[in-house]
Amino acid sequence: MVRLARRGATVARLKGGDPFVFGRGGEELLALRAASVEAEVVPGVTAGLAAPAALGIPVTHRDAARGVTLLTGHTHDGSGPDWRALRAAGSTLVIYMGMARLRALVADMLAAGYPGDTPACAVQNATLPGQQEVVAPLAGLPHAVAAAGLASPAIVVIGDVVRMASVKACAERAQRVA
Repeated sequence: MVRLARRGATVARLKGGDPFVFGRGGEELLALRAASVEAEVVPGVTAGLAAPAALGIPVTHRDAARGVTLLTGHTHDGSGPDWRALRAAGSTLVIYMGMARLRALVADMLAAGYPGDTPACAVQNATLPGQQEVVAPLAGLPHAVAAAGLASPAIVVIGDVVRMASVKACAERAQRVA
């Protein structure tokens, strides 16, 4: 982007979702600023909110969650969050980039005291014609995801709000698109 902008080109970097939520938007903006390249950011709706909404899941429904926590399932150093603290917080968990480590993430959550019957889901290609989703209890989510053949890009949502998921609405939408 810097090279092309310095040549006088108008450069657009299109990214699905919000470029500053588990994206490289911040890094790219810093590089542009360091090169004295003027940039404008047009925010989008982050997948962590769009994917649950596509299933009719309000991530902060007042009867089911005190808040929402956006997490990454993949870190450079392999460390994970404090699952016990997250459980105590009572918030909906939305995990980005967690499909490759889903079994380990779920095992860590169960070891930290999350009940195996905690509602959970995974949404692949949210809001796109090829959207696929799986709703299952937390303990069974890795198996359900594997059985359905879901892969990245996907968002994982964990918490009581998942009970509100409308898989029927998703199936109807898929039929309209097909």
